[in-house]
Amino acid sequence: MIAQLFDFKVKFLRKYDFFSLKMANYDKSPHLHKVKAKNININYGSQNIDNSVKYKGETENTVIYEKFSRILIQKYGDKKLGITGAISLITGVIQLLIWPNSLSTTKIYPPQIQGSWILWMGILFFMLGAFLIGVVVYFQNSKCKSCHQYFAYSEFEKPDVEEVKAHDGYHITTKRKYKCKFCGDIKNTEETEVRSLKKI
Repeated sequence: MIAQLFDFKVKFLRKYDFFSLKMANYDKSPHLHKVKAKNININYGSQNIDNSVKYKGETENTVIYEKFSRILIQKYGDKKLGITGAISLITGVIQLLIWPNSLSTTKIYPPQIQGSWILWMGILFFMLGAFLIGVVVYFQNSKCKSCHQYFAYSEFEKPDVEEVKAHDGYHITTKRKYKCKFCGDIKNTEETEVRSLKKI
């Protein structure tokens, strides 16, 4: 019986010493300290994240402007058309601003009829003024800077469009190329507009 207890004690001590030695070696393991001392850090450095989208856009449809511009400019001149367009535009804006108040006043017509008349006249004057100003702007932009001919430039390829997402919306930059049909001069234009983030 005593011998059996002695053997059990020896086996127990050997097992305990082996476990202690194993734990001690594990604590002293360089791999463990390496893992503990390691600091995981993702460094992007100078890498820039490109959030822009580039594609080919559609050419401008200026058939209507070119057709009416030739007729109206030849008959009235660009200065008269510009003045008439500005007056019509201002008149339309004024009528649209006073339209809500016209519903609460009664003079010759009932409020509904009088308000509708002012509204439609305001829209008509506004659209006419915007169209005439557009005709004048097209006429001036169509002049070649080299040969000084009017109705010279036409877009000869699809524009390059770049969309960049920013905090205030999408910055859309459009680059267009025009070529003079008389002397072959090239004109480059670039315009940028900002649209709401809800666009895409």
